[in-house]
Amino acid sequence: MAKVLYSSHFQKNEHLIFQHSFPVFIEILNGFPSAVDYLCLMQKMLLVFSGISGAVAVVLGALGAHALKVKLSAEAVSSFETGVKYQFYHTIVLVLIALLLFKLESKFINWSAYCFIIGIALFSGSIYLLSTKEITGIEWIWLGPVTPVGGLFFIAGWILLTAAALKFKNV
Repeated sequence: MAKVLYSSHFQKNEHLIFQHSFPVFIEILNGFPSAVDYLCLMQKMLLVFSGISGAVAVVLGALGAHALKVKLSAEAVSSFETGVKYQFYHTIVLVLIALLLFKLESKFINWSAYCFIIGIALFSGSIYLLSTKEITGIEWIWLGPVTPVGGLFFIAGWILLTAAALKFKNV
């Protein structure tokens, strides 16, 4: 259906979308004939990732609220909850980005999505591991600097999303 609604609009900009896409996806897309197919694949990938990330955030939130409260210090539980909150926030943003892909045709919108995905993995993932060291007994000292790097990816994602919105001219 998207091909019928958007194909003429994206065919004229097809070279721009492919030129600025994330390199890993170029190999996947070698067989696809148009930028619309790329955007449909990107949209599907973001929605699948968001569905999985949202489900994981719910499970980890419940784990933190029930099982971990009795086993971890209040500070560790608070850190764990921070990881869950940031995962939820950015998962919701990824759903919105997926819905806006056809509207905000820009390399910036794709890059913002990649930054949010990397930010979730680095920021929330490192917080989960660091805050559960009392249970696991594993010192994740090397993960300390990973958390702020994940935060920088979140910030970059928001800046790129802003750039995509500013580039949008149909207001």
